Amino acid sequence: MSTEHNSLLLSRLNSDFPEQELWELLDEIKEIGDPIFLYPLYSLYQSKKNKGIAFKIVDIIGKIKSPSKEQIIKDILREVEPGTFEFDSILNIIIQEKYFDAKTFDILQSAIPILIKEKKMSFRDIKMGKILTCFNEAKLLPQISDYLQSVYEDSSFGSSTREYALENWIGISSDNRILSLIENYSKIKEEEALEKAFVRISMKFPERQKRKIQDKIFSEGSVIAKDTLLECRNKQMVQNIVALKDTINNDAICGLIGIYIFGRNNNIEKQFQTISSEEELMSKCSFLRISIQDFNPLLKNYGISKEEIQKIFPDIPPTDLKKSINSLEIYSFSKGLDIKDEVRELRKINNLVGLLSAHTNLLDDKIEMLKNFKLFNIYEEHAWGELHYQLLKLYYHNLKKLKNKIS
Repeated sequence: MSTEHNSLLLSRLNSDFPEQELWELLDEIKEIGDPIFLYPLYSLYQSKKNKGIAFKIVDIIGKIKSPSKEQIIKDILREVEPGTFEFDSILNIIIQEKYFDAKTFDILQSAIPILIKEKKMSFRDIKMGKILTCFNEAKLLPQISDYLQSVYEDSSFGSSTREYALENWIGISSDNRILSLIENYSKIKEEEALEKAFVRISMKFPERQKRKIQDKIFSEGSVIAKDTLLECRNKQMVQNIVALKDTINNDAICGLIGIYIFGRNNNIEKQFQTISSEEELMSKCSFLRISIQDFNPLLKNYGISKEEIQKIFPDIPPTDLKKSINSLEIYSFSKGLDIKDEVRELRKINNLVGLLSAHTNLLDDKIEMLKNFKLFNIYEEHAWGELHYQLLKLYYHNLKKLKNKIS
């Protein structure tokens, strides 16, 4: 844009335009983004603050690239009320530009009790979340520890805000605070949203801490809390499986095998939800078996004659040579990679999942395999959700062993 055109826009910006035309003018200025507009916009803000258009002016100031912008933003922050829309715009700019200095945090900290008290404030949850994000990114959460506790205990905040506050409150002194929450679990149980938040947060902590929380939930938690925990565990395990399969594929392409191993279907994601009946377990196992057997069809091109294969792999029937798991073992062998132990275990897992995926007359076989994997007690107790999770866990640990061989 020409200097003359920008000058024309500035002359209009200084006049008392009708608001609709001013919005259109601001859109054009935002698109241009010239630093020449910075101080005139700040001057306009002074005349329009606490009005509907003020947040738009602040937003445009935030988009302009200028070393002078930081001081203007801090000046606005000192003046703005937490209940206004422009306060939310200011928070966005502070986070984006990382204007993290002591005075800024003093002002943000003073806004927290106002947000806690004013329960009907516009965008209250969003503003609180952004303030907590600022303190988190600046590693200053211990400074507002008491406020974090007030937020997670306040049922008038949304569930995501409370969960974020609770997670960060625990993180300040995790061992002591987890122990405190476990000891006072009866109080957490009084409110469903808080108990569910506690369950979800438990998935993010190290295994030792996670076990303490989950043992408490399984022994004393509500039905909803236990179901939430099972679903969270399933989701985390499935995400681990997906990530591990991607890693193995990358290692295989770059290593001896030379091609990716696993197929691209997303059936494994059907394992997220927890279950409560044998029929649901059968359905989950049907899809899990598809995922277990989902290998790259190019693995069948192993370039070894049937006769030679029969000598090397006498236990594989000729009719089963092209089955996916067998193809993986044969192809890997052809590339100088011995994964027979991992494949043997994978076949057993696949067979067990297959037996659990349908009504079968092979009850003795099913029981024997469950006992071999130390899962029969869970099966006998009809703990279908736990059995489903343990099957996913078996598959994940088998994949870890496979990765160690391929990497």
